[in-house]
Amino acid sequence: MSAGSAHNICIHEEKITDFFGESACHYQGSAPLTEHCTFIIFLNRSGSSLLANYLTATGQFFGGDEHLNWDTVIDTAKRKGFGSFHDYMAFLTQRNKWNRNKRCLIKSATSQLQMLSRFGYLPHIASKLDFIRITRRDITAQAISLSIASQTKKWTSFQEGNGQEPVVDFETIDHIRQGIKTENRAAEQLIRDWELTPYRIVYEDFVNSPVQQTQNLCDHLIGQRPEIDTSKIKHKKTV
Repeated sequence: MSAGSAHNICIHEEKITDFFGESACHYQGSAPLTEHCTFIIFLNRSGSSLLANYLTATGQFFGGDEHLNWDTVIDTAKRKGFGSFHDYMAFLTQRNKWNRNKRCLIKSATSQLQMLSRFGYLPHIASKLDFIRITRRDITAQAISLSIASQTKKWTSFQEGNGQEPVVDFETIDHIRQGIKTENRAAEQLIRDWELTPYRIVYEDFVNSPVQQTQNLCDHLIGQRPEIDTSKIKHKKTV
């Protein structure tokens, strides 16, 4: 599987292409990112929201959401009157005017990075990107967590969900585990294809010492070990 394989087009790419039109999605000849961005390459229930929460609590980052989700892109484009995906990408870091000296933090699934590759953006913005890759060592626990969240619609610790009592069965968990393995392989293939050098974090290690792990990460990215305002930590340890 290559990073730009046409066989892995995700719903985000389909919806964004339908909204803007194919030509308005492709790279338009000028770098859309004016400031550095940091991408968290993640799978669901890998602890990416907790990690993003700690990073923004340092005061050195802003954002930290899934800014490449199709509904976020389209809703923002409608509100701002953007006519192209390029306009949206430029907007992400132009927000830095209101977040001076902070880096834009974006959570991205592998399929969304593949989308950026197919749209022609990665070669032109790679120099302004840093990457973090967060994974879980225990993918069975990740699969169980994903199964529960998909049933309860409680994707973060502060969401109420739908109140449904989750049912966990071996066959479903095994199917999800295989999907996680496939997604992890796709992420590693993309990293190799684009010769990326992500800072790697293992969720189980992160939750044991989140402040130290966050400061180590900041030291790597920005050469600082900032204090963390723990009052801003709203996410809790993933189940």
